[in-house]
Amino acid sequence: MAVRLFADIQNDLDQVYNLMLVELKSDQSFLDQLISYLLQKRGKMIRPALVILAGKISGNQNSELLALGAAVEILHMATLIHDDIVDEAEFRRGITTVNKVFSNQVAVLLGDFFYAKSLKILSKVPDGGFELVSGIVSNLVQGEFLQYENSFKLDQEMNIYWRLINCKTAFFIANCCRLGGLASNSTREEVEALTEYGRNLGMAFQIADDLLDFSINSHHLGKPTYKDVSNGIYTLPILHALNHSNNQEKLRAILSKDKLGSRDFKLLVTILQQSGSLEYAHNKVERLGTIAREKLKIFSDCQEKDILESLTYYNLKRDY
Repeated sequence: MAVRLFADIQNDLDQVYNLMLVELKSDQSFLDQLISYLLQKRGKMIRPALVILAGKISGNQNSELLALGAAVEILHMATLIHDDIVDEAEFRRGITTVNKVFSNQVAVLLGDFFYAKSLKILSKVPDGGFELVSGIVSNLVQGEFLQYENSFKLDQEMNIYWRLINCKTAFFIANCCRLGGLASNSTREEVEALTEYGRNLGMAFQIADDLLDFSINSHHLGKPTYKDVSNGIYTLPILHALNHSNNQEKLRAILSKDKLGSRDFKLLVTILQQSGSLEYAHNKVERLGTIAREKLKIFSDCQEKDILESLTYYNLKRDY
């Protein structure tokens, strides 16, 4: 779905991808093997697309956008490699993760290599956004620590969840939009509007992703059903039900088990449905999308604006 939305900027994204291939090329055969393995499945490239769209929406063209797009996508891939180690994940984008095919040690080093290459690209771009990128990495790490600190906590406050998804997803998405706006010399008002668009889009995106944990159709997306809840990561539907369900005692008993079985998961989803918690989370996605679209009102109608608006509806159509 997201890929189809970017059809009008596909040429730009192809150039970003080709630039990534050039920048990631090494003189070590094993490292090149790892890179080729990882890049065999191209992701949705939402982050570089946002850099490009945010840069073009005000009518400005800037050759730096492609380099910035490559930098943020390589940075994103670095975070995914390290996330898969922490999560002991077995699949990513439909293929077995680097840590499972090779080893955690290899995956750590490959992630570090991707981080270094992202910074190298940024060093070539005047005012390339080192401060913004360092903020992205810092927030990602803080988000992981916050998630670790609150795992399996049944009394987790809702504001912790909002902080967590801002650190893990929304801050990154917001600053991709900000980078594009700054690189194209957009006005201060336009840059702030793009940043807030990205922040709300990122929050919606993460909630929609969290909802996939309870989807019967998520296996084909490469995300195992109930993975988060099994690891004690309590997302918006769970937190809502813990506070509003008539079956709170039963829900707490399920979540307190050392290991959850298929019957537990089925009962869990039933409780979430009866308490309106899944609907609540879905409505939040819709509301955040509406806010994101409102932030774009300062821009004149154009192709880029249409794509950014359409992207807010993408979260509502995901398979959960």
